Amino acid sequence: MASPNRGKKLVQEARKLQELLSRSKLSLRAIARRRNVSPASLSQLLAILRLPEEILEEVEKKPELASKTKLAMLARSEGEERDILWAKIRDGVSSDTLRNRKRGQGAVLPEKTKATIEEIGHSLRRELAGHVPPGSVGSDRIIQFSVELLANLWQAQRGDVVETYLDFIEREEGLLS
Repeated sequence: MASPNRGKKLVQEARKLQELLSRSKLSLRAIARRRNVSPASLSQLLAILRLPEEILEEVEKKPELASKTKLAMLARSEGEERDILWAKIRDGVSSDTLRNRKRGQGAVLPEKTKATIEEIGHSLRRELAGHVPPGSVGSDRIIQFSVELLANLWQAQRGDVVETYLDFIEREEGLLS
């Protein structure tokens, strides 16, 4: 069971480190040597302070959320990805699972993106049915093919990418307003 003060201690430690860095002439590497920890560990600790104050307050109150590794990953994300990761952390997902998701293995994707990928997969399966051997259109293969197809389209359309992106943004903003 996690110590009830674990979250509070983690946030306080991060703030103390930030204060030490700002008032001393020591580098992060020098402080790490003195504390006999890795600079990466201290970097993770500092990253936590980039989180919104409401998240830090929740971490201080709930010791089960006080994982330096998870919170550093959260601090390095933005927008909807951050919201999804924060929900996963609250649900108790492991650091390894989060790390794998960040690397694209079971990636954390917005719901709209997931739905689009599924729609493309279904369309490709229908299009390929009757033309390829049964069982050769598994999900992984379809996704891999879709990425390759996208890469080929990207190469063919490269000159129009700015215009295409601006059109996309215009459509998205139209949907949001």
